Amino acid sequence: MGIAVDHGQGRNERIFVVAQTVIGTGIWPAGTDAIRVLKTNLSRKLERKPRTDKRQSRDLIERRSSRVTAEWSIEKYLMTGAAAGTAPDDRDLWIAAFGKETVVGATSVTYSLARDPGTNPQVPSKLFSVVRHIPDAMLEHGIGCLLEECKINLSGEDAAKISFSGPARDVNRVGGVIQLASQASSGASSVTVKAGQGRRLYVGARIRFQHQSHPTQLEASTAGYEVTSIATDTIGISPTLASTILADAEIWPYTPASTVAGSPIDGVLGSLTIDGTTAYIESAEIVVKNNLVLDAQRYGSAYLEDANHGMREVTGSITMKLRRDQAQYLVDMNSYTVRDLALVAGTVAGSIVMINMDRCEFDTSDLDVPEDAEVATFTVPFVVLGSGTLGYDDNSINVVMT
Repeated sequence: MGIAVDHGQGRNERIFVVAQTVIGTGIWPAGTDAIRVLKTNLSRKLERKPRTDKRQSRDLIERRSSRVTAEWSIEKYLMTGAAAGTAPDDRDLWIAAFGKETVVGATSVTYSLARDPGTNPQVPSKLFSVVRHIPDAMLEHGIGCLLEECKINLSGEDAAKISFSGPARDVNRVGGVIQLASQASSGASSVTVKAGQGRRLYVGARIRFQHQSHPTQLEASTAGYEVTSIATDTIGISPTLASTILADAEIWPYTPASTVAGSPIDGVLGSLTIDGTTAYIESAEIVVKNNLVLDAQRYGSAYLEDANHGMREVTGSITMKLRRDQAQYLVDMNSYTVRDLALVAGTVAGSIVMINMDRCEFDTSDLDVPEDAEVATFTVPFVVLGSGTLGYDDNSINVVMT
């Protein structure tokens, strides 16, 4: 909140992720759908193409609208649930990345690779909505979000982190000054805002009302008021107003109070074994990529309408100091031996993440030798191979939270 004018401050950002079933119908979150993040982005672009027919002028006279493209991304600390055997707050993102969730009460939660979307009965949908609310300034609603990539980063210098990203069907926004043009009576199913302000809302948004000169006049149902229709500056709402709202009252975005749990995994403390032998690393990265095939050129629609999962890729890398007892991993790269890697992040029960990759093929890399007294390092890139059991879920990588 600014001194003279309200400002959107990054520290106040609220993020919610909630599963949805129809790609074009966003879902409004509950407080338990909240997650804590380091960084989030919701991007929307409407392609505007120049009109290029003959026009007896060197200047661009007109442009026309084409397709809408939208993307989203979230970066956050790697976290388990509130206790062992409890799914983390970001479980919808884990499910979208891996496809299969197995919960053993009071013991563990495991995410592993499903053969195809929809083959796991626990996961009816791979679609979700991402809602970003910056109080006092703006709300963004990513609708029809799909997960393209999940990336896990472990480091000897920082807490473990995970990021998720992918395409979306659309991103809607509520922002700017929006005020009632006239008084709205109790029981009304619509309100009228001042000229030109209706376009600052969208159908499906949740809103609340507040009058600046009457701070106690805050009107909101337990789930806010849903915008059901927009006819220029006449805004349909549901449920109907519970009391009279005065003219000049402001419309603000509404989100529920956030309910979050869990603490960041201490990525500095952990271990790695290669074929059962402890190895010492500086950092590690694992990437799961779905390679989505988008249905985004459908005639009659300017939006993403569907997607198919392409050929999945699971890759990663580990960075090591050059030690005599570990130089073999650089030398042996040319053999393309399939190895078993097990990464562990954290040491406190209830806040440990184990990443098991049974069939890793090392790729070649170069030795990085510094000019000064620093120790030489090398990075081992690898590809995680499937188990080869056709037609079934794959256990070539699984993430176990205990």
